[in-house]
Amino acid sequence: MAKNRFLLVIALSVLTVCAAAQSETTEGKKPFRFMVKGGVSAVCEEDFYYYSTYGIGANVAGYVEMPMSKKNDRWKVSLGLKLNNKNLNAGNFDANMLFLDVPLLFSYDFYVRENTDLRLSFGLYYERYMSGKVRLTEIAGGMRPSTDASGLVYLKHNGGLTVGLGFMFKDFYFGADMDVNYFYEDFMFVTSASVGYRF
Repeated sequence: MAKNRFLLVIALSVLTVCAAAQSETTEGKKPFRFMVKGGVSAVCEEDFYYYSTYGIGANVAGYVEMPMSKKNDRWKVSLGLKLNNKNLNAGNFDANMLFLDVPLLFSYDFYVRENTDLRLSFGLYYERYMSGKVRLTEIAGGMRPSTDASGLVYLKHNGGLTVGLGFMFKDFYFGADMDVNYFYEDFMFVTSASVGYRF
């Protein structure tokens, strides 16, 4: 647990330093922007036998964003950190798990009208299991006290793909995204509705 907390503190510190290091160019524009996002999510885990487990979750994230080209600033690349909480209810157990994600996103802003863009994003992410609890609900003798959920997470270090679609109203963001990863014969889908602000 102490190691996980140390990793989290280091990761958040790096992101904070990157955001604080923003400097203006000679044109008065910042080469780096910082965005914070938060949202709620629907979680679905599905195996090859078509057995599905559902749940809910929540996440909060911070991103450092920069244009990929000085000539066309509609293409952007973002590197972020996301705290991702996932809850699953399989009928015979409840699991509450916390992950730290490091997403690398590429996005394009389609012009809609002044101060309004449609943003399409895609990318990949690294995921690290941080902590969690699981409670068995259908055993002889009734419920069992919560235990560590690490036994359910077969890959403590994992990765996946992500895609998103949303609107940028000047510096406010409203949208949805989906993350998908694979572990131990299962696919996990996390669909989130998010709001954010870009500094």
